[in-house]
Amino acid sequence: MTGSTGRTEAQPWFTEAFGAFYAELYAHRDDREVDQLLSVLTPHLPKDAPILDLACGAGRLLRPLSERFPDAVGIDLSWELLQMVGARRVARADMRSLPLRPRAFGAVLSLFTSFGYFDHADVDRAVFRGMAELLRPGGLLVLDFLNADVVLAGLRPHSVDTIGDRHVESRRHFDAATRILEKQVEVRRGHDVEKRYRERVRVYDVEQLKELFVEQGLEIETIWGEYDGSAFTRSQSSRCLILGRRPLQ
Repeated sequence: MTGSTGRTEAQPWFTEAFGAFYAELYAHRDDREVDQLLSVLTPHLPKDAPILDLACGAGRLLRPLSERFPDAVGIDLSWELLQMVGARRVARADMRSLPLRPRAFGAVLSLFTSFGYFDHADVDRAVFRGMAELLRPGGLLVLDFLNADVVLAGLRPHSVDTIGDRHVESRRHFDAATRILEKQVEVRRGHDVEKRYRERVRVYDVEQLKELFVEQGLEIETIWGEYDGSAFTRSQSSRCLILGRRPLQ
């Protein structure tokens, strides 16, 4: 796969991690946080302009979003997940090279830590710049990321969880030099290994995320620390949701 920077990855981790198996494994996830997020986010979203749910996956947010905003659009790289969405307005695309017109959207949403997936920080910045360029004047960019301080302070190197009849063993490692947090996952059903895969994300703290908005000329309106719209605190919040708006002029 070749991104907009010209770099080539033989087999990116996310092409294996995010597919039909991922949706099946985490089908138990509670949608209350989606309901909470939509409740607090809806007043900030435009009523008369398209909204982009970038990396929409299987449509966990896009489906209820589309009920409120018929012009909502979803994009994801995974064909398997897109087939589960059920919404009419979805397309397959790589976020590093989006086939979309600049200034086409009233809002762009990057939710549930769908940022920081690439091997080089300059690619992350290019992705963020691409999202910002899609905004109309007055448009809103919502970036939902993990709260680095809390996640790293409470990092569990090893855990075993039971999901249905599966045992999911996870091993986590944070490389301070690269800021990459990697999780190696092994899924067992009985004595059989059903799947092994990894997840990787570059960890940005709140100040680094705010810099991305400033670099693109976006004015930060608020920062939430939870999906219910609670104020962000570095020492306690589980999330870091930044809402930034492109000026009207």
